[in-house]
Amino acid sequence: IQMVEAIVYETARITPGWAAVDPGVYQLTAYTYLIFGPNTLIIRFMLIMCISMSLPYTYRITRMYFDEPTARLAAGLHAFMPAPILLSLNHRKDPVVQLIVMFAFYHAMRVFRQDQGWQKSAFMVIVGLFVVYPFRSGLVLPFIGMMVICFVLANRNALQLTCAQLRGFAVELVAER
Repeated sequence: IQMVEAIVYETARITPGWAAVDPGVYQLTAYTYLIFGPNTLIIRFMLIMCISMSLPYTYRITRMYFDEPTARLAAGLHAFMPAPILLSLNHRKDPVVQLIVMFAFYHAMRVFRQDQGWQKSAFMVIVGLFVVYPFRSGLVLPFIGMMVICFVLANRNALQLTCAQLRGFAVELVAER
């Protein structure tokens, strides 16, 4: 409410919400309160909507690597597990972060598999990382590191081939001397 007052009356933004390490969820809540009034039910419905919007990403990511019944089971488990619903009802920022991370992870998997339109997906990963930064700034670098590790593991055969070629080149150099 104090953040909304600072926005409406154009006063200094000195409340603790503006100075937080990750102010994204506070700003999102403040602008939602500005539009709809100070109703916590609306922001909680929005967080539940974020959980619901992450279901297709759960299905698609699982479908990339498993069969359709497994993907349906994963989406069903994701829909009915109590943790996402409880986090939404307790007004936490995790549902928003989860949606953005699943968005970025799905597009990163499309880049690693080099599916059609992977260049657009690479741009979407970068956009996702910029969007998640105000919500969880400490997540961006570990996410990039995890994606690099996944890329190396996904392309392990190409890397092993390259290493074998380098070893063969080194053996040829030693044989010539």
